Amino acid sequence: MKVKKINNRKDDHIGLAKMSQLATSHQTKSIISTTYEPMLTGHPRRQDHLFTQMGKWNFSIPLWVSSMTGGAKQARIINERLARAAEEFQLGMGLGSCRPVLEFLDRKTVRASMAKDFLLRKLVGDRPLFANLGIAQVEELVEKKQISKILTMLKFLEVDGLCLHINPLQEWLQPEGDKIKASPLEITQRLLDSFKNETPLIVKEVGQGMGPKSLAALGELPLFAVEFAALGGTNFAKLEFSRSALKEDSPMLEMTKWGHGAEEMCGWAKELLVQKKFLPNIIISGGIREFTPYFSWVKKFQSLSCSSLVGVGFPLMEKAVQGEKYLHLYLEELQSLYRMHHQYMINA
Repeated sequence: MKVKKINNRKDDHIGLAKMSQLATSHQTKSIISTTYEPMLTGHPRRQDHLFTQMGKWNFSIPLWVSSMTGGAKQARIINERLARAAEEFQLGMGLGSCRPVLEFLDRKTVRASMAKDFLLRKLVGDRPLFANLGIAQVEELVEKKQISKILTMLKFLEVDGLCLHINPLQEWLQPEGDKIKASPLEITQRLLDSFKNETPLIVKEVGQGMGPKSLAALGELPLFAVEFAALGGTNFAKLEFSRSALKEDSPMLEMTKWGHGAEEMCGWAKELLVQKKFLPNIIISGGIREFTPYFSWVKKFQSLSCSSLVGVGFPLMEKAVQGEKYLHLYLEELQSLYRMHHQYMINA
């Protein structure tokens, strides 16, 4: 794929992301009960340290910087600001699609400067950093028995693992989209077999979330985490529809409305955990604008012996575009909100 074509598509993604945000009115009412109890405790003290653990890492805020962008003209400054913030606030971070890095390492047409947009280890310190590839690219490499290229990429990027994004609606509507032949579940299993449990793997959707059967099936795999990327945030199917030649009266527009919200998915995950049928960690993401219900879900999942974080993509990218000080102020306020939530909001 030519450099210009990759650059143009990724710049389109950044520019159209705000237009592709969905209102969250479709989401079901929270089925977790949280009460505000102002009589039982004083304010949190500055010296109190609240940590959420996932894998070998502690998080001062249960927050994951969800994969958003890579290989665009604006990507380096955005990614560097997010990486520095992840290190300072003890967060985790997923890179945008690392396909340009694969292309570069494969000695194709991608410039080294584009691949270097993803080299963030020195900025993120020892915080969890995951690369990101799409299901179509991984299927091609699995079929060609070239999984070693993924491992080479992970070593080049000095990351802790791989995030595999599942995006059948996006690929179907994308003008340059790739088609997948096998089920994402089958491809994921083959990738895990190749990794031999030595490389942590996160599986995520890209803006539509997934239903209970897909969630349950992923729960049976030895994954590091499942990220919801639910309907309600950046809708990549809608984004690609906007980039295509399709008109607004096209019946294919209906596909951009398919999916499930984060609250709905949290409910299904809870049912699976109660039944002892879900094993991976959980990253709750997809249109997170109000954090109180999702911090409550983090507590609930922890009580069910499942580590959980809240994943945020577009709002953090937006602050990073505005400037580093805006990003840091936003995270400081989130940290304050989380500390107060931990003190005063009680899960029933």
